Amino acid sequence: MNNFSGWRFFWDMDGVLYDFDRLFREVMPGVDIENDDAWSWEQLHQKCPQMYLLGQDIPGSVQLFHDMAAHGENFILTAVPRRWSWPDVTKHKRTWATFHLDIHPEKVRFGPYAEDKQYHCLGPKDVLIDDRVRNIQQWECQGGTGIEFKSASQARKVLNNLLYPK
Repeated sequence: MNNFSGWRFFWDMDGVLYDFDRLFREVMPGVDIENDDAWSWEQLHQKCPQMYLLGQDIPGSVQLFHDMAAHGENFILTAVPRRWSWPDVTKHKRTWATFHLDIHPEKVRFGPYAEDKQYHCLGPKDVLIDDRVRNIQQWECQGGTGIEFKSASQARKVLNNLLYPK
């Protein structure tokens, strides 16, 4: 750990490091991921019970994750499905993160739900990198720094501006 700066980076998993949308489209072709009435976590689990073991990383995100370790401490801060209990989801997410990110399992944390992520924030040097605006807003209300993730290159620019202000 090179936490000389005091920065703590909390990385959302789905949509930031883990390409949930890509695997969802493969498993549930033609289903609108944004339409909660079009699918359920139970249906998704039935079609691909090991989804969280099989997915790929988002291009550039793993390198960015490792690069930020030189500036602070990295954590995964992910959530479990609220509407249905996915068997082994925490085990599968930890396994994916340790394999793809080479992170200690204890650094993979759960909200447990998305709206609970904010309670992991201790101050302005706690940075949440997340693809959900609502999670960012809640994090910032707790005094932390939020970065809305759109791509690894975009997040890298924002993180560089944060770490090396002009």
